[in-house]
Amino acid sequence: MGKRKFVAMSETTDDSGTSGEEDFISLNLGGEDEPKSRQERRHHERKESKRKREKDDSEQDNLVCCPWMELMDSTAPEAPHKRLQKEVECFLRYMEPTEAERQLREYLVHKIRWAVQSRYSEDVEVHVFGSFGSNLYLPNSDIDVVVCTPPHIQVTLRNLARVLENAGVCSSPQVIEKAMVPVIKFRDLLTDLPVDIVIDSTSGLGSGKVIRQMMKKQPALRPLTLIIKHFLALHDLNEVFTGGIGGYATVCLVMSFLQIHPKLASGRMKAENNLGVLLLDFLQLYGHHFSMDTVGICPKTASYFQTNGRNLSMRGHRHYFSIRDPDCLSNDLGCKSFNSYHVRSSFNYSYLVLSRKMFQMYADWQGKRDRCGVTEEKFKRVNWDASLLGSILTVSMNVMDQRERIHRVYTDKSWLREEAASTFKLNQEKC
Repeated sequence: MGKRKFVAMSETTDDSGTSGEEDFISLNLGGEDEPKSRQERRHHERKESKRKREKDDSEQDNLVCCPWMELMDSTAPEAPHKRLQKEVECFLRYMEPTEAERQLREYLVHKIRWAVQSRYSEDVEVHVFGSFGSNLYLPNSDIDVVVCTPPHIQVTLRNLARVLENAGVCSSPQVIEKAMVPVIKFRDLLTDLPVDIVIDSTSGLGSGKVIRQMMKKQPALRPLTLIIKHFLALHDLNEVFTGGIGGYATVCLVMSFLQIHPKLASGRMKAENNLGVLLLDFLQLYGHHFSMDTVGICPKTASYFQTNGRNLSMRGHRHYFSIRDPDCLSNDLGCKSFNSYHVRSSFNYSYLVLSRKMFQMYADWQGKRDRCGVTEEKFKRVNWDASLLGSILTVSMNVMDQRERIHRVYTDKSWLREEAASTFKLNQEKC
């Protein structure tokens, strides 16, 4: 995946320019707590070694990087909005699925279908929905699968889980029967990709069709949605069951934003060429200006509507982003997102951080540009090679490791020796 550029979260700075975490220097000045005997010293050393290993493991998730910067042609000083646009384009290029990722995801779905139909019947249909079905998936996104059974065939979650486990698709799948939509959760043994499987719940198939139609109308919908989905995932605000905003609701938020944006509506701005500016506008709208206490969105009619304060979540009784499902207007996609206030706060904070950094870069760029005889070396002291988008977005080590694992699996071609691979044909439409 190329050379990694790492930045430790503990090294980030706040708005005042000071370190987010104070350096801690342990001063061993002796005293009654100092180990005296050899046995005590060895015990102390083992304890410290274990503590250090645990600390290193816990900080693994805190190591973040900006790998898209390797795709930047130049980091020379320029207008910040142009720099942001270039970074957004590079970020999207980096996050775009590779051939290996596309093919192994397709193969995983095929393997599930092969296992199910081999055990039951070819009358049992297996379909994908969600982000993979609509081509809005991130490198670490799960694969949503629905198993559709004919009336004469009975398939239970526990039996299906055993079928998949016996076929070598997964190990120890988790069966959640008491959820609103019962589901099987597991990680693929080959790629470690997460999978969710439901039975005879086809609502996701309809929403996928709606999303594909919206993407045809708004070319900027897909790239901007991918950025926002990654942002929400970084903040652990992308799961409905934890009060976050689900994938379908996120698509509708972005779609409504693009529909209502005055410069896009008047034709004064081409969305694809201004994704950086649109990202800022999106964060500002939903983080600061949008009143989710009284206003809801309706992507189907490209309009807002008055909620009259009725959009209170069942949990916590707090207002949420009221979003009418384009496929079923009576369905409010945001009604279970009880952490909508946290989502809004994250949008607002990120808007302030990113816009502040852009203003600082603009002042540096404008000041240096107006001076005569300034060399390229002096520009670099302004740290123009640092990531602008990296002030609000990062790619974790876990995501990079996941991508590297898939690349290794794809390259060694061991998966081609599996029984299911003999009947696998790549869907070229997604390549």
